Amino acid sequence: MRILLALTLILLLASPVRAQDQPGTITTHATARTRLPNTVADVAIGIDAHGQTLSAVQQALADGSKTLLGYLREAGAERLVTEQVAVSPDTEAVRGAPNRIVGYSGRVRVRFRVAADKLDQTLGNALARGGNTLESASLVPTQAEVDAARQELAAQAVRTALAQAKAVAEAAGRRLGPVRQIQVDPGFGLPRPLPAFATAKMMDVAAPIATEAGDSEVAATVSVTVGLVEP
Repeated sequence: MRILLALTLILLLASPVRAQDQPGTITTHATARTRLPNTVADVAIGIDAHGQTLSAVQQALADGSKTLLGYLREAGAERLVTEQVAVSPDTEAVRGAPNRIVGYSGRVRVRFRVAADKLDQTLGNALARGGNTLESASLVPTQAEVDAARQELAAQAVRTALAQAKAVAEAAGRRLGPVRQIQVDPGFGLPRPLPAFATAKMMDVAAPIATEAGDSEVAATVSVTVGLVEP
């Protein structure tokens, strides 16, 4: 695993006002980074329907969602969930009177997860089997992969911070005492997914959409405070 380290050092030495005063402490900060391959894709597919009657729109949504969900289950999609179902009237303004209803629009949004190497074919099929709007597709590592990297990165950052503290202490004519505190920045973890695709509408055939999984950065930052003693 390729590790890139960024270090910031702060040396805090207490003034020896009294004989019993501690000689001081040294605090070092280290960040370890690595890149993980994106192995899964989180996808949002929409079903949009428009019609002159409410029943026509409801039927279109029912048919589309049944077909789409059936395909995704057969394809082994994970985290499959319908997270939006909405139908609303389409209106036009009428001077001197309430807006007139001229039709209805409806939407169903479905989210799911697939393996990154299955994304190409899954997108094409999903947009040909019920879905007609591709809202987003984000490629990321799994949480388990990120958690495993976290442990290694945090340990690497601590070792680097301690080594740097030792070097600075020796340069100051001191040596390291006991570790007083170790803090791990909770901000690192799973990279924030970014939308990877623009909206695509009304695809009539199942065609693979070319994708590249790429990778994502994971980082761990630690702060280590160590006591200083006389050599």
